[in-house]
Amino acid sequence: MKEIEVWDRYIRVNHWLMVLLFSGLILTGKAEEDYMQWHFYMGYLLSALLITRILYGFWGAKGARFVAFIKGPLALFGYIKQVFTGSSQHYLGHNPLGAIMVLVLLSLILLQVSSGFVSSDDVFWYGPMYEWVGDDLQELLAEWHRKLPDILLGLVACHILAVLLHEVALKERLVKAMFNGKKKQSNHSYQDQVLFNQEQSVGLKSVRSRLIVMLSLSLMWLYWLWQLPI
Repeated sequence: MKEIEVWDRYIRVNHWLMVLLFSGLILTGKAEEDYMQWHFYMGYLLSALLITRILYGFWGAKGARFVAFIKGPLALFGYIKQVFTGSSQHYLGHNPLGAIMVLVLLSLILLQVSSGFVSSDDVFWYGPMYEWVGDDLQELLAEWHRKLPDILLGLVACHILAVLLHEVALKERLVKAMFNGKKKQSNHSYQDQVLFNQEQSVGLKSVRSRLIVMLSLSLMWLYWLWQLPI
């Protein structure tokens, strides 16, 4: 079967860096020892990754843009119905259910990181933007910052189970694809085939140029954030 690239190098690197940083944040946030300084720094790095990924979702490669894989409610419920009847359509990239998971995870991780910027342990550590918000909003966001890790862990578990389902039941090698970017293309008709047709070299150069701008903006954000006291 022919292999086709569905996730470019940036998407793959960003994905695994987010996995590592998210894991580190969970461990340092729940540890009994005081790793809070490392917790802050990993949160800074994760925020920079999120900024780049969100920008890439609007101006990146075709298959990575949100508009390419996030569908409306009718398409989502139609796909769910097809799954239960065993007649679901095939996708090279994210199917409508997977797209919703991507959107929810990115949104909640963004909320988790943002709430961490204004949170405090009321003893030694204060978020770099702690004094930027009022007491009521700070208290609300701090409460969410305590609750969201368990919610995110549950969603990550669902994500891993879905990947295992694709690996074992559907024989779709998603884990391998997240390392080399390629999936084997069978004889199925794919709903998103046009997104992954070989892009022209001019188009690829344009994407790379925009990515350099996005990464530069994220690095500027990271540099500014690093100057703030905690």
